[in-house]
Amino acid sequence: MIDYLFSVDLRFRHPFGSPTDITDALQILPDRSWTVGEARRTPKGAPLKGAYKESYWFARLFDGASVNYGLIRAIDDTLARFADRKNFFQHFAASGGRAELFIGLFFPDGNGGDTIKHELLTRLADFKLDLSLEIYPEAQS
Repeated sequence: MIDYLFSVDLRFRHPFGSPTDITDALQILPDRSWTVGEARRTPKGAPLKGAYKESYWFARLFDGASVNYGLIRAIDDTLARFADRKNFFQHFAASGGRAELFIGLFFPDGNGGDTIKHELLTRLADFKLDLSLEIYPEAQS
């Protein structure tokens, strides 16, 4: 298998929920968050037109390289890390929110891949976590 780099982010979106509730439930600080109705801003804080249409929360969980800590292990460790909070994820989805693991895959040599087995996908589904993949071929290391 070709070596690759990856990142794993945890993202939440909700039509009316509060990012503070997510922070409190997970006990980690977000890299970025906002509440529905707040004025829009760039990542650096400059104002934009309009207001956010939903609440949003995200945190980077992993930056890794397949040669020493693979993506599959990172996903598995993420689910183990939040196993005692699985009810929070399920309630979040039931209340109209969406949670996802956002995976960035960076292939310095142009292409590659990995296999996410059905057992791990079943565990993600049990958490009510979507899996989002973004692939960056020939990315700079």
